[in-house]
Amino acid sequence: EIVLVVNSKNTIPDSLLYTLGIKDRTELKDIVEKAKNNNEIKEKVYSYDDILKLSYKLILNTDYNGNKITDNYIIVVKSRFKSFINGNFLYLKDFSLKIGESIFRPTTKYSKLLVDLGSVYDERILSTEFDNYLFVFEIPEKFITSDMLFRYNDKGSIDEIKLNPKHLTINDALIEKNIGDEISFTDSLKDISFKINSYDINDKYLINYNYCVKDDDCLKSKEYLKATLNTNFDKYILKLDVEYNGNSDLKLDTFYKLFSKFGSIIYEINGVWYAQITNFEEIKSNKVSTGNDVYIGINSEISNSTSIKLVFNIRGSRYEYVLK
Repeated sequence: EIVLVVNSKNTIPDSLLYTLGIKDRTELKDIVEKAKNNNEIKEKVYSYDDILKLSYKLILNTDYNGNKITDNYIIVVKSRFKSFINGNFLYLKDFSLKIGESIFRPTTKYSKLLVDLGSVYDERILSTEFDNYLFVFEIPEKFITSDMLFRYNDKGSIDEIKLNPKHLTINDALIEKNIGDEISFTDSLKDISFKINSYDINDKYLINYNYCVKDDDCLKSKEYLKATLNTNFDKYILKLDVEYNGNSDLKLDTFYKLFSKFGSIIYEINGVWYAQITNFEEIKSNKVSTGNDVYIGINSEISNSTSIKLVFNIRGSRYEYVLK
């Protein structure tokens, strides 16, 4: 625990904000240069909300597939925390949502259904670096239009932040992209984007690399990437050149993790559309990094199709990425 003592003007030195990790230490150099040149340095006012970093407040009652999961409504508050010493954690009972005279406590029962929004806090040990967590409250519909206060009980001292959550709507939208286009997400799968530059399908791929016994003693070597035969259909490999911006908070730091959780493939053969929804396989080199190239084990008959699309269904919106 830490007690922050301010002076009679409710201020603290800037240096302390850098020590606490609230301000970026790289800013210090700029401030020092401004001071040397007698340039104006603007004062910054921080509220409790700023310190807690409530990045968004949402109202919803559906899972990441857009399926209704409760007749009530769910309030999702995203915040970030860190511990100043190893081994600390927060008690969920100390957090609450106050609406009028009613008090609601956080729930973790929807954790697996909100993975597109983030990680629901469950009293896990906090890192010494800032991590984002979700606090989830289930409330009856009649409370939706009322004022809401997100509260933290710090050993009897109640800190409150007024919430103005927005509805995370189901759009039923179809977004179609082609090779070279970028797909980006906002509230759901926040900050994730990707662009596919090219694709190829083959039964195997050759990876050339140098095998080095010492820095100056290397041999030219090669490795073949192949799909495993653990399904009731033959597999080929889909090779994608992907520029991917992931989100480690969502545990979606690679394109394959995003695809395996939310993606599928539809393909057309002789005028009939088929779909592969499961039994994908991530294929990696055991020897070297393949950079932006992603290798995915797929049904071999897709190689004979006249049209291929990657499909992502996220909260009612359907994203189709046309490969062919």
